[in-house]
Amino acid sequence: MSFINGSVYIQKGAEGAFEDGVVNLPLEEGDRLGTTDGRAELYLGKRTYVRLDNNTKVEIVNLPRKDSDMTRLRVLRGNIYFSVNRLDKEKTVEVHTPDASFYVLDTGLYRVDVLEGRKTDIYVFRGVVEAAGEDGSQLLKSEQSLSVAEGSFSGRPVRFMAVAEDSFDRWSEERESRLAVQVASRHLPSELEDFEGELEEGGDWTWINPYGWVWVPGGVGADWRPYYHGSWTWLTLGGWTWLPYDPWGWVTFHYGRWGWYGGLGWYWIPGTIWGPGWVGWYWGPDYYAWAPLGYWNYPMVIVDNWYYPNWNRPFYPIIPAP
Repeated sequence: MSFINGSVYIQKGAEGAFEDGVVNLPLEEGDRLGTTDGRAELYLGKRTYVRLDNNTKVEIVNLPRKDSDMTRLRVLRGNIYFSVNRLDKEKTVEVHTPDASFYVLDTGLYRVDVLEGRKTDIYVFRGVVEAAGEDGSQLLKSEQSLSVAEGSFSGRPVRFMAVAEDSFDRWSEERESRLAVQVASRHLPSELEDFEGELEEGGDWTWINPYGWVWVPGGVGADWRPYYHGSWTWLTLGGWTWLPYDPWGWVTFHYGRWGWYGGLGWYWIPGTIWGPGWVGWYWGPDYYAWAPLGYWNYPMVIVDNWYYPNWNRPFYPIIPAP
């Protein structure tokens, strides 16, 4: 979840339980994402985003994996935008509705409106998509739209003016403009370049040997530390996964490692391997504890303002609360 405004909920596929949607919440195949009086944006990797309007419900059927780039969504009701800014192979992004299926053939921006029990409208702002129904399939190109009801096309694609006409258009246009901003200095590897903008807004880059460019969070208190402002949530495939409450937390807590330097504080060292939470664990008879892992994969602790970067003792220090 990359952005939320208003009332958003998640229906977990494995348990069927409902929970409130929050930024940085990881989603899994089978989950359903819904809005009431709110809007949401979902980041699917490789510069692909899905945006939900008010009173919209979407099911996540397939997500990209190491052995497959397939992204497959089912729109149950409401309005969505899907922004595809990188496509290595045709038809690896699919959107299905009760009336038709849509297969993305090129990068672009697409809107799908599902009027429950009536019809589905698709608008191609830019790009190429194949619409498939019971009547066969049709190609839609930039600035073309099409209506489908119960698998039957209303006719041939028609031209439309690709401009923002309602509040959902304008909101998506605003989100889209953020993607178009080119950050002058690049510090992240190509696999993580989508997060460059939010890190530029949330902190500063500095050079530290032997790591190179590291990122220092801004606007945090003196007592801030990694893996504190958040919670653990269970994922079927990932196990216990850290859910950060910091808006820039997805990339900094699921990739790379953390370090600490006197006078600078905590800094993040970029890395390209995803993990549910890069921490070292310790537990006692009635509690669990964790500490962030450093560059060399040892837990890091600070005691009396003294930094231990490679804590290898069989326990963590217990510091009484003030």
